[in-house]
Amino acid sequence: MDTVLVVLVFFFLLVLMGSAVFYYLSLQNLAQMKREMEALKAGAAKSASSSAIRHERARCHQQLQQLESDLATTARETLTTEELSLIDYARDEIKKCTDALKQLNDWMGLPYDQEWVEMLKKLPCINTLYRAAAAAAEAANAQAAMAVPQAGAAAPAPALTAPAKASAPSHHH
Repeated sequence: MDTVLVVLVFFFLLVLMGSAVFYYLSLQNLAQMKREMEALKAGAAKSASSSAIRHERARCHQQLQQLESDLATTARETLTTEELSLIDYARDEIKKCTDALKQLNDWMGLPYDQEWVEMLKKLPCINTLYRAAAAAAEAANAQAAMAVPQAGAAAPAPALTAPAKASAPSHHH
């Protein structure tokens, strides 16, 4: 009887040790699954933010495409102020989206992801009129810069005056 009791105690100890090992391995497996789930959640959050960024970029691009189709149907030489501000806004947003995707390391490059320059090349009417408007604005700025020294020559002013002071009207007679 003592032998049977020893065998039973030994058997129960083996079962207890087996259960402890199984419990330990299960905890390790659960910890590994938790780490994998957290990695998947982080990837899903990154994917969701990338998707939102791409959606915003597509919205801006769609507005530009709509403007492009309007410009293609009406032969015009210039853009309105509202159209210029829409293009400037879309350009800024598209550049922000491009930078954000690159920071997330989710930039796929051509043909999937396009930067502002590639998008603008595919919009010929906007490209031509926008560049013409930019050139006209640059020419106007250059003329304004040329007018400032001429106004300064009419009124005696110190050589080191700031541009704002040089362009201000002189009250000296």
